[in-house]
Amino acid sequence: MKITSLKYSILLLLASVFASAQAQPSDWVYYAKQGDTLWDLCLQYTNKRGCWIELARHNQIDNDRRIPLNTAIRIPLAWLKQPPVLGRVSHVSGQVSYRRYGGQDAAPLTAGQLVHLGGAVITGEGSATLLLDNHHQVLVRPHSVLQLNGYSGRRQNEAQQAAEADITLMLQRGSTEARVKKAEQTRFRIQTPTAIAAVRGTEFRVSSDAGPQARMRTEVLTGGVAVSTGQNTADVPAGFGIAVNKGEQVAAPKQLLAAPVFSAELQPRYSDNRLPITVGWRAAAGAAGYQLDLASSGDDGGLLDSYRTDAGEQQIAALAQGCYQLTVSAFDGEGFQGLSSRAALCVVPRLATPVLDGQGVRENRDIAFNWKDVPDATGYRVELAADENFAQPIASYQVAQSDILLPGKGKQSFYLRVTAEAGDQVSSDPSAAVHNKADNTGVIIGLLTSLLVAIAIF
Repeated sequence: MKITSLKYSILLLLASVFASAQAQPSDWVYYAKQGDTLWDLCLQYTNKRGCWIELARHNQIDNDRRIPLNTAIRIPLAWLKQPPVLGRVSHVSGQVSYRRYGGQDAAPLTAGQLVHLGGAVITGEGSATLLLDNHHQVLVRPHSVLQLNGYSGRRQNEAQQAAEADITLMLQRGSTEARVKKAEQTRFRIQTPTAIAAVRGTEFRVSSDAGPQARMRTEVLTGGVAVSTGQNTADVPAGFGIAVNKGEQVAAPKQLLAAPVFSAELQPRYSDNRLPITVGWRAAAGAAGYQLDLASSGDDGGLLDSYRTDAGEQQIAALAQGCYQLTVSAFDGEGFQGLSSRAALCVVPRLATPVLDGQGVRENRDIAFNWKDVPDATGYRVELAADENFAQPIASYQVAQSDILLPGKGKQSFYLRVTAEAGDQVSSDPSAAVHNKADNTGVIIGLLTSLLVAIAIF
């Protein structure tokens, strides 16, 4: 299971990356451009006195007037005027905080906020979605600590065009999910206390269990990931996962469970009076449980809620109007989370309530009812019942137009109401009920006639 696209990262991982993994970042890596000098870099990025002399020693540079293009210059983070910006927060849900580099206290994290090198995202019951370097999306799940541990400046190719920067994240505990845009020079890593996952362009998950029995788990959804402990490395292709215990070597990858399939009954649109919604899926072979994620729609949609269940369905009780993305995956007995299926779900405003015109028009034994057209309605449901609460239904009709003729029911007693519909799951509230009272005129006349006949006889 060799992944040739990741060969460039193996030596880096074995030789330096894992060895330099730490709880706090120390340097920002800047790649030299034509004409750069240490003096100019110190003036531009730091406030440290004597910076250019110490920077030369720190990087073993003898002649700062002739620095080759793309030379990696490590600038201690503590010297910088401002830690570099890695990206921004695209979504926050629930309890999430952010601690800046060097800070002791954490403050609430908000959507749109910039995140910097050395900062840490700390989730309680909530989650956060980060967009790093304008390309890479990272979801930080509940009960996690993710530190923005490494970031480089941008290298230049022979055409003097900027390439992708390097990004290293430190997942101290919890779980995260990343979608890394593929680019020729991208180096994206997620470190844990146990091992490192390095990618070029892929979608993958990493979880880290803290404590003496520290364990890292990586699951690859697309592309490929190289997982290393510094002692050995394994290439993990799409559809496989790998687990590493602290102090142990990387084992062989394991195939992930197939993605569960959402049930055919799941509709893409519901009106807000159809809540709660029960979302179901077909059982996956070998599944010990399932996870259903509810996220806002769009490429940078943030996690809104997550459900763990042993059953093949989950009820969602409350949703605001808008569109969402559902993602379901299965867990095996070892805790590996399998491949995912996605489905769209929209909650739309309920249709306007129909308004009936009068009490109905009788003609002989027939009766007709009319109501005003409801915008966006594709049909109507007409219900008849013996009581005003419609606990004793008599009949139900589906009509496409805004009127109905009920042959032979003009002289019967019943209650009638109308509901506008636009598909199976989008509807209005029922109209006010109309009471059609039985016409007993003929019965009364017959009784009177019989009475008069009886009197005449006597």
